[in-house]
Amino acid sequence: MASLAVHLGLVRTEGVLQFAEHLDMTGSQSPEGVGRAVAALADDPDLLALTGRALTVDALAARYGINVST
Repeated sequence: MASLAVHLGLVRTEGVLQFAEHLDMTGSQSPEGVGRAVAALADDPDLLALTGRALTVDALAARYGINVST
């Protein structure tokens, strides 16, 4: 069984978007994009190789070639 941490960063939820004018939204992710990253991670046949690591959603997007901004 694999064990790792996923750091979401700034996710464009309703709560975050209400303060968007005060935040730098550059590099923020959509909730759907985060879901795609987690789904790709769960489907990775080499998941055990990632055990013990802390990965950002951006790193997962790069690893799996997915878009997390939309």
